[in-house]
Amino acid sequence: MSDENMNNVSPSLSSGDNGAKSEESFAELFEKNGQLPGRLRPGEKVAAKVVSISGDLVYVDLGGKSEGAIELKEFEDEEGNIQINEGDEVNSFFVSVQDGLMRMTTLLHGYSMASLNALNDAHQSGTPVEGIV
Repeated sequence: MSDENMNNVSPSLSSGDNGAKSEESFAELFEKNGQLPGRLRPGEKVAAKVVSISGDLVYVDLGGKSEGAIELKEFEDEEGNIQINEGDEVNSFFVSVQDGLMRMTTLLHGYSMASLNALNDAHQSGTPVEGIV
């Protein structure tokens, strides 16, 4: 194919609905989403369901065929009791891929999402809190 012909080719995706077609180029879809479909960016927040707890990791379903892993210690209270069960939904942040495993965290600057949510709720309701500074 000549360079002139290649410039005239526009990759597009089509979807039909009762015979009506709408087309968007890949570039337009990419611009709208800012990333490839199904890819997470570091720091991206994800709501995921706990599918299993094994060893020192909590595995969460990220949709499709993707699973992420969160350190089990993030779900332990001061006495070391596990505060999560299979089937629970957690909010976490994508960190990176290490050894083929998508690493997630519930911690934001050293604080768990549950702690931050509880503090925010207390602030919104005017409930006093105690803490060490």
